[in-house]
Amino acid sequence: MSKDIKLILKGTLYLFARVVLLCVLVFMSIPIASVAPGIFQPIFAVFYFFILLYFFILTMWHEGVRDRNRVEIGLIKENKAKGFISSGILLIFLLIVNYLPMFFDTESENIFVIIISVIKTVFSSSVSYLITLFVGNVDISQTMGGNMERLMISSTVFTVVYIICVIGAGIGYIFGYKNIVVIGDKIEKIKSMFKS
Repeated sequence: MSKDIKLILKGTLYLFARVVLLCVLVFMSIPIASVAPGIFQPIFAVFYFFILLYFFILTMWHEGVRDRNRVEIGLIKENKAKGFISSGILLIFLLIVNYLPMFFDTESENIFVIIISVIKTVFSSSVSYLITLFVGNVDISQTMGGNMERLMISSTVFTVVYIICVIGAGIGYIFGYKNIVVIGDKIEKIKSMFKS
């Protein structure tokens, strides 16, 4: 396997780890959101969407910075599409996990169906608060036996959110490769205010 492919898969693994981290954070916030769902769910929906987008953009931005250095010393060839490719590979995995359970019966006791439903529940939790804004409370682990209209809307929300993240990751990689810093200067100004 070439070094370029290894680095693309490494970027995908970094993004996968960020998605898992976000899923853990969402699961930890469920007790808070259940206290006052009308207040906390919209706040968490916006908050976790921006966290997810931030994870994708920042992770690939750092990869772009590293790859620029690797290209300069001749370790790899230039590939400005790496951010799109790495996040696209993750998107394909997430879409398969999201849509596959819809083709199985909810009453099935097949171990494969149960495992896929659990995996879908874990990864769908990353956008579960956004889904509740569009369709109300829906069982994100639902399979074919559930309300298909709500299920399709929730799957569409899931897909759109992750497509936005793929675009953000690709742009983040290009910005990192070209060493374009958008918010770094503002962060340094804020830090300098507290140093004096």
